[in-house]
Amino acid sequence: MTPECDLVQRLWPTMPHSIRTIHKIKAHADPTKTQDLLDCYFQLGYLVADTAAVHIAKNQFPSFVADISEHHNQLLEQRSMLQKLYSMHLQSKCRAQLSTTLDAENERQTKTFAAPRFLLF
Repeated sequence: MTPECDLVQRLWPTMPHSIRTIHKIKAHADPTKTQDLLDCYFQLGYLVADTAAVHIAKNQFPSFVADISEHHNQLLEQRSMLQKLYSMHLQSKCRAQLSTTLDAENERQTKTFAAPRFLLF
């Protein structure tokens, strides 16, 4: 199920049967680089709606924007810490595997090149 499916489910019953066509618009696409004029028109409309939503959110709900921004920063920090943790686990696993391989190699070489023992009486 796509993220915008909830919106489609709410809009679908309100639209007449003759105009039930939904177009997916690429978010944050550059309208100046779009060849199709209809897509360019839709992208410009998206740009205006996005700009208006950001403006309203910052001016009407600054505390909400601050909370969301802080939550976003916390998520970025947690993602970075998790990536470092995974990296540490991978490094320790690789070190353990390398150590096991080297120990086996050393043991094999020791058995192969063991000096003969002489008994002295």
